[in-house]
Amino acid sequence: MQMERFCFKCSDDSRCSNCYFGLSSETGTIQNKIKSKFINLEDNFVFFHQNKTVLSDSDSDKFTDKSVLVIGCGSVKRYHVLKNLKSLNFDKMVCLCRDKAWAYGYFDDWILADHQNLDNIEETLDGVVEYEKKNALKFNAIFTYDDYSILVASYLANYFNLPSIPFELAKKIKNKFELRKLCEQNDITTPKFCLIKNQEIYSFLKFCKKNDILSSDLFVKSKIKFPVIVKNSNGSGKDFIFKCNNQIELTECFSKSIGLEIDLLIEEFYDGNANFYFLQANLKIILFFKELKLILKF
Repeated sequence: MQMERFCFKCSDDSRCSNCYFGLSSETGTIQNKIKSKFINLEDNFVFFHQNKTVLSDSDSDKFTDKSVLVIGCGSVKRYHVLKNLKSLNFDKMVCLCRDKAWAYGYFDDWILADHQNLDNIEETLDGVVEYEKKNALKFNAIFTYDDYSILVASYLANYFNLPSIPFELAKKIKNKFELRKLCEQNDITTPKFCLIKNQEIYSFLKFCKKNDILSSDLFVKSKIKFPVIVKNSNGSGKDFIFKCNNQIELTECFSKSIGLEIDLLIEEFYDGNANFYFLQANLKIILFFKELKLILKF
């Protein structure tokens, strides 16, 4: 899943005022991209892909007076992201993370705080405030490329009045079920889906052992058929994701989820060239230094 850049004038390696980002979907049957809900790409922010910076050499000098705070550093597979971030020549690039991880050499400094859990957000916030005071600086941007850190990054950026995804919207984007509902409400193509809450899983497990799950009210209403994908609705990365081709496999999946305290998103599986694109913050990065103009708001 990713957010795409559209333009009919500039090349893939450049950018212009006609560029914009779009939420798009592409299915094996439609074979074309459906654009909707987009934002302007103007000179007030910088865009780059995890493997390629969309900047000229002269552009990189624009950020030598900027201090940025990166929330979390992800796994080593994000090496290219940090390499490109480093090439922007920030005055100071600080990472907020529980531990000084593999990316230690890419950052100028660290704030040791919880980069994932909102339960500890007050302590995390205090750590940022104390760091700014101690070092006599104000961060110009707070962002993340780590899926696990989206909510913490959004909360902090909004607290310090820095451009970011609004926190309430970030919570919807992070929750797979809420994101599907958001797309559905805004006529953005999405697979058929339904949600089984944690406290309901055991009841569905018992139902599956004696009845056809497709005959349940939830599956009838959502019109879902096998095969399906089962996901932790609040998960990140590949956290609890299973493909179930039949009821036996789905029953096994329900059994594995017992005791995990997770809600299960169940959605259609699309084989072949069937990719659904949504707003995400872990594949492509936007650095904000001025107000971001939203053309269409959710």
